[in-house]
Amino acid sequence: TNLQVLEAMLTGESVPISKNLKGVPEKSGLGDRKCMLFSATTVSAGQGLGVVVATGDNAEIGKINRLVSETKVAKTNMVKQMEILGRLLVVVVLSIAVSAFLLALLHAEEDVAESFKSAVAIAVAMIPNGLPALVTIVLSFGVMRMADENAIIKSLPVVETLGSLTVICSDKTGTLTKNEMTLVAMRTSRRQIDVTGVGYAPNGFFQ
Repeated sequence: TNLQVLEAMLTGESVPISKNLKGVPEKSGLGDRKCMLFSATTVSAGQGLGVVVATGDNAEIGKINRLVSETKVAKTNMVKQMEILGRLLVVVVLSIAVSAFLLALLHAEEDVAESFKSAVAIAVAMIPNGLPALVTIVLSFGVMRMADENAIIKSLPVVETLGSLTVICSDKTGTLTKNEMTLVAMRTSRRQIDVTGVGYAPNGFFQ
């Protein structure tokens, strides 16, 4: 009776949803299914009795988790360019190494072993061993600058992609935020009191 549920974690709706017993079409959106209660949502008022019809990965929140886990990570533009550069370097280095081997063998009249050593030495000298380290260092500076703006980067190549963005469209309630109004600090006429803790959990201190 008078059952109200917070579905911010599932639908992003920040206000409680009133539930009833009226049926809805099978293909209705999650926000329109007023006769259903979903896992990961919170009852804010009232009470009710229901029948469990799906659990685990078959529940709506489970379907979302499965979609997220099955999402393939796309390669960034920088990674693609580095792969192209790597393949190009392989072709160039092998071509020059083979040419050096044949020249040393035919014109310098070196034996096969010496010609092979010369070709390998040339190939090793042409490989830019410091390039991966240089790219990592440059991207690390980008990660630190993003951290100064309270943005946590988990993957280094993403830094290059973020530099090309102008607008990020994202759901807020239930994803970036939890729809929980909490106190983090109080200021009196004498001093400021910081409040620790996470969300509505009964843990924390006044400092």
